Amino acid sequence: VFDNNLVFGNNAGYITNINRNNGELIWKFATDGVNNTFESKSNDRKSIYCSASIAKGVVVTGGRDGIIYGIDLKTGKEKWRNDHKGPWILSTAVKDETVYVGCGSDALLQALDINSGKEKWNYKCPSAIFSSITIAGDMLYFNDLHFSGNLHAIDLDGKEKWSFPVGARSFSTPVVNNGIIYSCTENGTLYALQGNNDHDTSINTFKKLVYWEGKKNPDAYSDFQNGVDEFIRDYFIASGYIPKETVPRN
Repeated sequence: VFDNNLVFGNNAGYITNINRNNGELIWKFATDGVNNTFESKSNDRKSIYCSASIAKGVVVTGGRDGIIYGIDLKTGKEKWRNDHKGPWILSTAVKDETVYVGCGSDALLQALDINSGKEKWNYKCPSAIFSSITIAGDMLYFNDLHFSGNLHAIDLDGKEKWSFPVGARSFSTPVVNNGIIYSCTENGTLYALQGNNDHDTSINTFKKLVYWEGKKNPDAYSDFQNGVDEFIRDYFIASGYIPKETVPRN
């Protein structure tokens, strides 16, 4: 919502702007996904689940056609596009002249110039970002969809300050209030994380290691059954731990 504009996407691949006071159509924009069918792409390359962000007279959103669109708010005409060549575009947020975009199977948080659509930087995540991106001060907060789940805190230059393992996939958008970050997971857990005003204490300078030995042969006895040990190992790896076998030797 911006002034009298209410902008949204739909499952048919259209981005629509209506007057929020009377519901009258202002413009409708057809993404490339309008011409896609499930049969032709063997997947949904039409729908738009991404909420739009609006700033500097530009609407920024994207869809399952893998394209981020910059659209003139007044005319509904395309100003620029940034094509991910397949991975879904799932969320946007904007601060000043930078748009932050959460992406699907390429597992990226991407920062774009709102006037040109050119990439400023990108941050590689453990998994897709289905959550919207919350901006609080000079920090970006979002969850990833890894099976063990992580809540990330990234600064406006694309550097991760910390991540917190939430233990399950998360589609949730973090909410920040009075220095506390609230976030939910798919298994029904609500976390409340206390913030810290001391900037330096949020930067990890130490290595975290996870040690793991698989079975020496398939018939060997193990206290872990059905791959539980591998699940635990991967949980720690997704939370920033380094597996023993990849630690460089001194």
